[in-house]
Amino acid sequence: MFQIAKVVGPFLGAAALTFTTPKACILVNAAACIISIGVLFSLKKAGKNIQGQAARSSHQPKETYSNGWKIVFQHSILLRVVMLFHLSYFVVMLVDAQISIFLRDVLPHHPEMLGWLLSGIGLGALATGVYLNRKKQVHHPFRLLSLGLLLFGGSLFFISCFNPAVMSRYFILIAAPIGGAGVGLNLLLFNYIVQTYSDKEHLGKVYGFINTLTSAVLLTAPLLGGMVVKLAGAQTTFLTAAIIVVVVGFVSILMPLRDKREGNVQIDA
Repeated sequence: MFQIAKVVGPFLGAAALTFTTPKACILVNAAACIISIGVLFSLKKAGKNIQGQAARSSHQPKETYSNGWKIVFQHSILLRVVMLFHLSYFVVMLVDAQISIFLRDVLPHHPEMLGWLLSGIGLGALATGVYLNRKKQVHHPFRLLSLGLLLFGGSLFFISCFNPAVMSRYFILIAAPIGGAGVGLNLLLFNYIVQTYSDKEHLGKVYGFINTLTSAVLLTAPLLGGMVVKLAGAQTTFLTAAIIVVVVGFVSILMPLRDKREGNVQIDA
């Protein structure tokens, strides 16, 4: 549902901009928020049930999530995957907030391109999710995770090299689903690997540590992205981010994957 919303929302927004104004789209967004508030107020009864369940489970120790980082650092597979995912996620958040600045610089007379671009990214992620969900077992998840980095980095590199003087703006729309597929591979396979290689009794602690890192990325990456774009420009920022992701993807896909806890046994990557 999340990926479908990422496809349909920007697609409809881009289509709406062809016959209406950005202010009208913002008003529609405001109306949707008001509807969401109404839905949330209708959940009072369900909220009371949840509070009752939470009260019954309040005896659990407060440090349930505090030792998650120890578990991750003791497990070489989890440590590598967590580092790869959050590095790529940091780059995504770094450039995501600056996409509108980049498109304003290269295609100032086509504001609808932002919606088409975001919709294309969502479409690629949705297609990846549908494909992986149909598979009963994912073979070589670590290699696919690295492939996701290469797909995202490659599409970002192509977009950063876009020249409107010699290239059609529709080339960006071709690269968008490829980058979205890379993002989808990273997101889905990251969760798949964490759940597969974590002990069930420690899974909550691991995700507590992961959520902390994710929150830190959400806080710092957009702020840093704005500063870098102001200093170096949007196109240079996108190009640098693309090179970093591609290099990390190549290094990751070539590195042997071994787990110290399993006696250095080679893992089916």
